[in-house]
Amino acid sequence: MAQLGPEGGRPRPGSRRVHIKTRYLAAVAGVLLLLAAASLVFLSAGGRGTSPPAVPSVTAAVSPEAVATAPAPAAVYEEPQEAFLDQRTKEADAAVLKALEDQGLGLDRVEIVAVVRSLENGREVLFQTLSLRLDGDAAGFTSRLASNLAQAGLPAELSAEPDGSLILRLDGRPTHRLVLILPPAPPTAKGTAAAPGKPRAAPPAGPAGPARTAEPGREGLLAIVIDDLGEDVLFAKELGRLGIPVTFAVWPRARAAHETARIALASGNRVLIHQPMEPKRYPEFAPGPGAVFVNMDDETIRAIVAENISRLPEAEGLNNHMGSRATEDERVMAAVLSVAKDKGLYFLDSLTTYRSVGVRVAGRLGLPSLKRDVFLDNVAEVHPILLQLRKAEFMARSHGFAVAIGHPHRATMEALTLWVASRPADIRPVALRDLPPLASAPAGRTPPPDAGAAAPIEVLDTPPAPGTPPAPEPAPAPAPPPAPTPEPAAPPAAPADSALTPAGN
Repeated sequence: MAQLGPEGGRPRPGSRRVHIKTRYLAAVAGVLLLLAAASLVFLSAGGRGTSPPAVPSVTAAVSPEAVATAPAPAAVYEEPQEAFLDQRTKEADAAVLKALEDQGLGLDRVEIVAVVRSLENGREVLFQTLSLRLDGDAAGFTSRLASNLAQAGLPAELSAEPDGSLILRLDGRPTHRLVLILPPAPPTAKGTAAAPGKPRAAPPAGPAGPARTAEPGREGLLAIVIDDLGEDVLFAKELGRLGIPVTFAVWPRARAAHETARIALASGNRVLIHQPMEPKRYPEFAPGPGAVFVNMDDETIRAIVAENISRLPEAEGLNNHMGSRATEDERVMAAVLSVAKDKGLYFLDSLTTYRSVGVRVAGRLGLPSLKRDVFLDNVAEVHPILLQLRKAEFMARSHGFAVAIGHPHRATMEALTLWVASRPADIRPVALRDLPPLASAPAGRTPPPDAGAAAPIEVLDTPPAPGTPPAPEPAPAPAPPPAPTPEPAAPPAAPADSALTPAGN
């Protein structure tokens, strides 16, 4: 139909062409809008929370939009680990184990020879020497290792040393020395054979620093703490049946917090309050209800911590959940730990940032404290977790004791079960409270008389996935505090620190 003029008379010259052109432009605009909408759907469905292509997705972030509508990921550190090199180091460990597996060899072929600690830009990093007993195919192992590192997307390079060992560098920094131990050489013409060399704990090439060396015949005490408990009662029961002391770190506002604490005490174990604290990448990573944020005043912080402590009368200590921002703030930590001291608790620094001031502030307050040595399951696979347990053993022997923190992953339970069945005789698992710095401290809060009494335990019909944060509406505490604690308004998002590494805290 022809387009009419302004007064409804004859068509304007060229108006049909204008009409056709307008319809064409509208159609093109519609197609572009559809493509844009499809792109948004794709990004919200699959692109959210992914890491850059060169970085493995173990610590992938979650977008702020997803935090309010979906449970947090079952990330091992719950927030990206600050020392991102540490995360890559553990993924390189997994690549080494995979290269052995590709040759039909197992974890029994690995020996930890030395561990060197050093500080770089305020961050603690490790350089480790591992001896690997091969069946003779050193070139094949090296090739498989290089391939595995590339497949993991790690910025790694391997170089051979004059003594035949390999130096592994990540981002240009040496993190591993791999001493390849080969079987005896074939007999010579005179019928003799060359004996295989033994790995030597020589000062490793790499960063300078004191090496931890195991003292022969010295017993090592190892405390294992499992964080993020209080949602999955079935996992808690299985943990209680491990047959070794395990310290349960329970979210105070989890829907099954009290049931989980009763399981711990009934199985002869101890309980910590797993206090949520602000991470640097909030709200991309949300610590959950009952959290402490740096924009709160001291009175609000103390009220929140006091209420959380009242919700778990079974707890004898407190450790931080997330908290890479909060634990670097002396004022915030003084407010948190002053309540812990008043209530008779001790403090374990989970060390989600090596700039944490938690132990220093605790010392100033006269509060007994410890800090974590090893994270067990930043690669949530059985063999890498077993290797982390080996490192914890090494640190326990060399220092006398060590603290290892794990999370409620199925692989963690499987690895712990295997480790319990075959652990070395010189490593003694103990409760966290029994480590020397705490054992020598005055006894603090004790559980109520009936806290460990046998009682029916509610089993959740559908246990949530490991790492799922506590439900936002927790069950009421068995002993409510005298006055309700004011819940803070949602704090402002903390912008990423420009001084941080791109994928770290």
